[in-house]
Amino acid sequence: MISEFLKVNPTSFSRATIYRKLEGMGYSRRCLRKQVIIRNANLIKRRKWAKSWLRWVVSDWMGHIFSDETSVQIGGNRKIYVWRKNDEKDRPHLVPKKARSSVLKVVMWGCITSKGKGILLPVEGAINSAKYCQVLQDGLLPVADWYYPDDNYIFVQDNAPCHSSAQTREWLEERQIRVSQWPPQSPDINLIENVWRWMKIELQKSIDAIESRQDLIDSLQRIWREIPDEKVMELYHSLPTRMAAIVKSKGTMTKY
Repeated sequence: MISEFLKVNPTSFSRATIYRKLEGMGYSRRCLRKQVIIRNANLIKRRKWAKSWLRWVVSDWMGHIFSDETSVQIGGNRKIYVWRKNDEKDRPHLVPKKARSSVLKVVMWGCITSKGKGILLPVEGAINSAKYCQVLQDGLLPVADWYYPDDNYIFVQDNAPCHSSAQTREWLEERQIRVSQWPPQSPDINLIENVWRWMKIELQKSIDAIESRQDLIDSLQRIWREIPDEKVMELYHSLPTRMAAIVKSKGTMTKY
């Protein structure tokens, strides 16, 4: 949107200056959110699962390593951002009508711990079980060895097919890695989803400088390194509240 405005209205002000001015006026740059519809059976599973952890306090969650993949694409107009105030609804007429001429896409895997961020890795091609096990070999094991030399941790992943396949389960069992049983359709519980959101918002600030897939990977890894560990710790502190929110909402998607 800002790019189109600058083309039509040439100005000496930089993009960063315009961003700061809009933020000073109370606007935030936000992605139009997609509605998440949870199946009835999964509503029950989510509520039952969250209810079973209501007694847990923040310290009980400190040994969990949260992980996931995310797909990042520039171009194709997949993500639509608008500038709006907190009390305003999204205004679709402010969305740019033209997509970027070229499309750059990368899938990244990462993990976070209460002791610090883990490793962020690009994944080449489609992720099958064999490739996922290699990602865990390269990404999870070094992080676990560094932060949990006594192996006293619990690994968190969602229920994607390559995560729950027989090959992956065997790989995890051979290495005696404890895996948390996770309810389906629950991105609002996996803390790393919040990290992906932060990163994608931050990426927009340097999007015009990204010309290649490697530029995209480098930018994401830079943003990952710059995320304060204190900010990740805030996510861990939100877990008891998240459990209560899911129970209260009877399993529907929460604000997290």
